Amino acid sequence: MRKSCFSIIAGIFILFGLTSSAYGQSEDVVREVVKIKGSIIFDGKPDEEAWRELEPFPFIMYQPHNGQQPSEQTDARIGFDDNYLYVGACLYYKDPARIQAIGKKRDYSNQTCDWFGIHLDTYNDNQNALVFYTNPNAVRFDASVMNNVKTFDRDVNMDWNTYWEVKTLIDSLGWYAEFKIPLSSLRFQAKNGHTIMGLILGRFIPGKNELVIFPDIPPEYYMGTWKPYLSEDIIF
Repeated sequence: MRKSCFSIIAGIFILFGLTSSAYGQSEDVVREVVKIKGSIIFDGKPDEEAWRELEPFPFIMYQPHNGQQPSEQTDARIGFDDNYLYVGACLYYKDPARIQAIGKKRDYSNQTCDWFGIHLDTYNDNQNALVFYTNPNAVRFDASVMNNVKTFDRDVNMDWNTYWEVKTLIDSLGWYAEFKIPLSSLRFQAKNGHTIMGLILGRFIPGKNELVIFPDIPPEYYMGTWKPYLSEDIIF
């Protein structure tokens, strides 16, 4: 099955920002992503001390009530070592019975499912990005975007795949995800020993039609939450 089939994946893209165009970040902030100290057990739950030493990212509601505080708590952190970029997320639920886990095949996408993912403008060029998403069933969904997503059909490559791993876990507090992305699977440049990338994080809660994101992006832009130039800079 080809990922580029619009009839299959259009819903999830609508959920993640299919509205109108152009916005500039108001803050010139570069957040530091630090090298992981200690060991991580790659089991789907980011609960080791190494995770707790990383800073969480603040989320804001994108829909249905833009700018409000999310109805559920999301704790997402990013770190790296010599070989991998790690993304850990605790996706809490007041009522875990509302978690919706549908599909298990690579690149499955559906708006009736919980999702968490990351967009990386790896060259920090405000034009291109690599996208990685998962659901509670540990589906691996990836894509690449270019041209700052001016048109869906031309600028989102649903056929792009790379090697990476993800594990998830569900318990009485919600669901959890750990991404393990080889640095060799990312295209980036280092200058003076550092790399700057653009970052967008997103979590979709289907039972509430709620999308929460980092950073804060206004809702009136075409595929705003997929536009690399609306991402926030992070430095490694």
